[in-house]
Amino acid sequence: MPVYDGPAKGMVLKKAVVEPGVPFTLPTVSFPHRQQFSDEVARAVVRGEKFFTVYGYVCYGDIFGSSLKRMKFCETVLNVFGGDAICDWWEGLSSPDYAGTDDYPYRAKAEQGDSAVS
Repeated sequence: MPVYDGPAKGMVLKKAVVEPGVPFTLPTVSFPHRQQFSDEVARAVVRGEKFFTVYGYVCYGDIFGSSLKRMKFCETVLNVFGGDAICDWWEGLSSPDYAGTDDYPYRAKAEQGDSAVS
């Protein structure tokens, strides 16, 4: 199961109304929400010695008050051609737990032993 715990956990974006079928680009992530890795790790990914996978979700609602939805994503950088820097992002390599859209999983903490909502 995905573990959604990292530097961008709980990052709230400014509300925006997005028209159906119109692409929306997420804003650039600010410094405190970024993760960095060394040049050697990047070279190992390019050489195919390591995998670099990014996964997470965007939680969204609508103006009609429907329950929140969670759009999950998972993509992996692969160098399938073996060149020095011919890498590309690939999706669809993960289990369904990491992709698709579902209802945002609210759980009352009362079910977990206290009274807040998580």
